[in-house]
Amino acid sequence: MKTFSGIDEVGYGPILGCYCTSVVSLEKQEDIDLFGSVAASKVSFLVCDSKKLYSAKKGIADIESEVLAWLEIYADTKLQKFKDILQALSVPKGSICYLDNSSIYSLYKDITLPISAKYSVIEEKKTQIKVFLKSNNINIKLISSNIVTHELWNKEVHISDNKSQAARVFIEPLLKKAFKLSDKIYIDRQGGRKFYLPWLYPSLGMVDVLYENKYISSYYKNGVDILFEIKADNKYFEVALASMISKYLREVLMMAFNTYWKKKYPSLPITTGYYVDAMKFLTQLEEEGIDISKLIRTK
Repeated sequence: MKTFSGIDEVGYGPILGCYCTSVVSLEKQEDIDLFGSVAASKVSFLVCDSKKLYSAKKGIADIESEVLAWLEIYADTKLQKFKDILQALSVPKGSICYLDNSSIYSLYKDITLPISAKYSVIEEKKTQIKVFLKSNNINIKLISSNIVTHELWNKEVHISDNKSQAARVFIEPLLKKAFKLSDKIYIDRQGGRKFYLPWLYPSLGMVDVLYENKYISSYYKNGVDILFEIKADNKYFEVALASMISKYLREVLMMAFNTYWKKKYPSLPITTGYYVDAMKFLTQLEEEGIDISKLIRTK
């Protein structure tokens, strides 16, 4: 049995809203194809790239039922409030402080779960996931996340003077947790970045560089393989699940974001935080006399 970890982020590109990143660590037989096993089992639960499960048009119900099923198994309890998720995922206290102190996001404390999914569907998925894990001799070793408000993001970008380095800082606590218990760590690669040695050094110290090409950057330290790979969420089950969790966290907090502003200005459009509709949202908000510079994420 070996432990495999996957790390993925959501919200690196938008100009509004939170940046979220998660890690999932599973103990399993090295050669087991979890995507293939799920398909062969003909179960109703789904683990995949989060973009296939969620869209603004489709709504949050599908991704919510999948994510809550996994998180309630991991936490071994029913998650009744969104704040319960943050505790179950061991979100860093500093990140939670920024959420709590933000008038925009503080509504998250009042969000009752599930938001849109039917609890009967979540329970059915939990039952099937438990059977799947047991039949394939898989143990969930770790699920953890970090949630970064735009205020915290901008503060770190100002310190680092680099968007990628800011992301590294917020992924670092998850990477350190995964490194302690993993044999392999898969991380979804950021855009065209190829060289991750300077990115890893502050977290892990010196590591061995195995190879760095346009598809994969591979490193090794103390028995642990660390791979940064393009579209890792399509190849590795753990990364896909981390992607789903991060996406769910961000979208729930975007709901809180939009609720806050719609209460103040009912005519405002709903925004996903991505550039095109975010600019429409910000233009209208600026017409209301709001200083929008304090809302925009620094690049």
